[in-house]
Amino acid sequence: MPTPTLGIPNLLLASSKLADDVVKLIVDALVFDARGLVPKGSVGAQFLTPVSLIDTGTVPLHPAARDRYRELYG
Repeated sequence: MPTPTLGIPNLLLASSKLADDVVKLIVDALVFDARGLVPKGSVGAQFLTPVSLIDTGTVPLHPAARDRYRELYG
């Protein structure tokens, strides 16, 4: 029987000092391996879209994350 649940948006924070290559690897994991990040039987990977991943409100994206999203999506 399905269990009603509540989805809570999460924000992944990184220091501006985090190495660009590490940030790009994290972005790639979120973009290309989202389904593997959500436990089996859970719903949620469908919400990990390019638009939702960069929706950080007033918090700026790490410059390398911004650059990687532009490489991938223009």
